Amino acid sequence: MKRFNEYHKRLLPHIQEYGGVYSIVFRLAWSIPVAKLKEISIEKRPNNDTCYFTKFDNYLDTCSTPNWLLNPKIAKLVENTIHFHDNGKYLAIAFCIMPNHVHLILEPLFKNKETPFALTEVLHSIKTYTAKEGNRILGRKGQFWSHESYDHLIRNEKELYNQIEYLKNNPVKAKLVADQDDWEYTWVAEDIEL
Repeated sequence: MKRFNEYHKRLLPHIQEYGGVYSIVFRLAWSIPVAKLKEISIEKRPNNDTCYFTKFDNYLDTCSTPNWLLNPKIAKLVENTIHFHDNGKYLAIAFCIMPNHVHLILEPLFKNKETPFALTEVLHSIKTYTAKEGNRILGRKGQFWSHESYDHLIRNEKELYNQIEYLKNNPVKAKLVADQDDWEYTWVAEDIEL
């Protein structure tokens, strides 16, 4: 499969492939202190992003601030914005809005016959609008989302199934609800066959 010519790196590499399906996690600014991110990154074994992601996500599930996404108006704003760009810039497969981060599974669509929307464009569309409106709702100014995001290329149907199940179970794992069906801000496309 041809690689899309898009590569960005802060603490993590971001490589996009044509026709790929991605599991993405983006989080609120300051939800993980820089020192903790560096600690997690140093502990990461070469070529093993699963170890990094597990520590990254576990930390997000246990830290309590900021938790602006617990505000129903902001959670609904993020939900509506994800749906707004669905079938335009990407096909949304599933998402879960947690108190301080968002899990999103999607397939970028093509702008034209040769060029798909870059993951950076997709996230920019979601994060720019929700940051502006989220800050307005909260009566604050400043950075809303972290610049860094985590993305993972889903390689097959089994992995897609596992990623969706992980996403759906995240509120239970974080001890926010006892049953995954009780979390209001989880969505899975109805036409996904698993």
